[in-house]
Amino acid sequence: MIKRITILGTGMMGKQLAAFLLNSHLEVTLVKVSSSQNLQEDEQAVLSYIKKRLYEASYIQHFHFQSLEAYLEQRIDADLMIEAVVEDLEVKQSLLQRLSCQLGEHTFIATNTSSLSLEKIASSLNPDMTRRFLGLHFFAPVRQMPLVEVCYHSEFEEQYKPLIEEFVAKTLGKEMIIANDVLGFIANRIGFYANYDLMRLGEEADIGIEAIDFLSVHALKRSAMGPYALTDYTGLLLSDEAQKTYAQSKRDVPFFQERSLPKEMVNRSYFGARYGKGYYQIIEGKKLVINPKTYHYQAMSPIPKEWFEIYKNASPKTVFHDIMVNNDSLSLFLRQVIENVLYYALIQVPFATENYKSIDKAMRYGYNWQLGPFEIWDLLGFNQVKENLQKRFGPLPNWLDHINGCFYAQNPYDSSMEIMQVAPNLIWDRPNQSSLRQTEDGVLLFSMATPKSVINPQLLNDLSEAIELLEESDNKGLVIHSLGKHFSVGYDIKLMSRQIEEKTLLSSLQDQYPKTHELLKALRFSKKPIISALHGKALGGGAEIAMLSSEVLADVNLKIGLVEYGIGLLPGGGGLAYLAETVLRSSYSRAQKKTDLVDRFLLVSGQKVSNNAYEAVRLGLLKANTTIVKRQADLVELAISRVLFLDKAGYIPVEPQSYRALGNEFIAIMKGMIANYRAGGFISAAEVPVLEKLAFVLGGGSLPMGTKIDFEHLLNLEKECFLQLLSNPDTIEKLSQFAKP
Repeated sequence: MIKRITILGTGMMGKQLAAFLLNSHLEVTLVKVSSSQNLQEDEQAVLSYIKKRLYEASYIQHFHFQSLEAYLEQRIDADLMIEAVVEDLEVKQSLLQRLSCQLGEHTFIATNTSSLSLEKIASSLNPDMTRRFLGLHFFAPVRQMPLVEVCYHSEFEEQYKPLIEEFVAKTLGKEMIIANDVLGFIANRIGFYANYDLMRLGEEADIGIEAIDFLSVHALKRSAMGPYALTDYTGLLLSDEAQKTYAQSKRDVPFFQERSLPKEMVNRSYFGARYGKGYYQIIEGKKLVINPKTYHYQAMSPIPKEWFEIYKNASPKTVFHDIMVNNDSLSLFLRQVIENVLYYALIQVPFATENYKSIDKAMRYGYNWQLGPFEIWDLLGFNQVKENLQKRFGPLPNWLDHINGCFYAQNPYDSSMEIMQVAPNLIWDRPNQSSLRQTEDGVLLFSMATPKSVINPQLLNDLSEAIELLEESDNKGLVIHSLGKHFSVGYDIKLMSRQIEEKTLLSSLQDQYPKTHELLKALRFSKKPIISALHGKALGGGAEIAMLSSEVLADVNLKIGLVEYGIGLLPGGGGLAYLAETVLRSSYSRAQKKTDLVDRFLLVSGQKVSNNAYEAVRLGLLKANTTIVKRQADLVELAISRVLFLDKAGYIPVEPQSYRALGNEFIAIMKGMIANYRAGGFISAAEVPVLEKLAFVLGGGSLPMGTKIDFEHLLNLEKECFLQLLSNPDTIEKLSQFAKP
């Protein structure tokens, strides 16, 4: 079992690793390798960095900080030592050699190198050490990026591999791929080539820098940062060195041709964003772009409007189909870009990895591509792409002959593929809205599928229908989750903006509210367990669905919050009612209830969004019994298992009950606080009525203290205040501005 970790190096990666491993409930020693004049000062800076990133403050008791000199004076008894120093072969070799005589016989030694050869790094190690030497390539930022590339030294003992892989997948909750000891391993090898080739072809075709970045993100469905923007971020010197390295490799030299643009920019000291000048430069708040012919900065050229229509909001299936069948100049350009990457990925098997699926995982989880190369290949049409590549590149690797018509039996671009496996029985599938499926064990699975993970009236109707079916059937419970990047970012603001223009917003919401109220009560008081499986962001209405569910399973990095105050509104989907009820129905003293309600008031008015799921529990945004999950991919299956457990154990639903409001006394206290805020200039005059309505709902309305109320009463107060604010010109203006692109 791996429990004690030593990290060598206190740079950004070392500190990120330390915080992440502490959050994984491990004992961590961070060793400062470089000499220091003030070790105590260095330690305090490191501690400050790490403490801000811990899920629980108490985890810091498992952290230790040492200088290399002090560390070398003792026998190293760590289960795993991770080298995370500068990406320099000689530095890594020298450090490991110094440590070799101090290592315990059971210590695994890992390097976090992103590209250097394990064989070369380990050249100074004795045979006993090489049998326990491997690469663990974490991607930055460590907490957010799910991928770890595992690369074993050629002499690594087979018996230890299951232990390492269980540690990465289970203890750390990471997506793991096995890479061979080659330059760049898998993700960086393909990712760097893809960006390099796109820039090279774009420069040859005289396509603008800003246009290439747009096409990379929206047409090719790669990461949220285009290749020029990414290079600016990482630095042109680093990119230039990487290009030279690949160009010197016999295997890669045919794919890398010298680009004059970056070479000349480096010569002119244009090193990237952190140095003030790169492909882009910001002057007086305005973003400018380099002119590749003059090397002067100029205004960015607007992206053609038709590109937005064709690419930005289109599904991968639509985009890649159009690129394949159209023969306009842009489609032909993009097709060439795609085919180059597909061929390059193809020849990495078995060179960089034994499994082509590892390449897809590498690009999705390590580079944030929406689709991996072989997933794209399937979308374009397996046989057509194969024929095109044969015409352009000649004979293809023999292993491709064993692939029968597609790499995947089901379309991997559709994130519901895995859902089909756990819940095979389809009840409905409403494109761009929702689907409802059923497991073999009788658990309903409601999948939200709206564009950009927004909530709209149709989605709410679909959820109501799903809960009604649950209550009327023999099904054991319901799991709510999202197929998108986020659970939900809240109500569709753009829809609200259109309704403002049409002057139908207020009337449509008034018509919708009775159904919405029934849904909120059905969520809160369901006779069978309803579990929300949360990932990404759960904001506004998304957070409210989670709050009112029976239980929640949350990805550890969940960001959840009620953020409506920022647009002049208050939560209108049960969030305030929930926050108030959880306080008012408690057995705490009246004084404690007042304190807790003030905390709720500050939570909503401050638009506080949790940094992680643990913080969400502390803030009261999630229940104390929330199950926090390390690996997002496990959420749905674990939620289904939880439903089955609750059903078998005899689920006890939340029952409606009455409790005593704090009423006028609480409202008076809060009005005084609001008046002080206004007098001190901390809030604007427009915020005062919003804050007074917030206090009104949390207090249970203008009632004598001690008056009995219930959840439905709070829902009605929430609705009343929400609709009143929608009649406020300030709110209408904020909504309209917020919805603008």
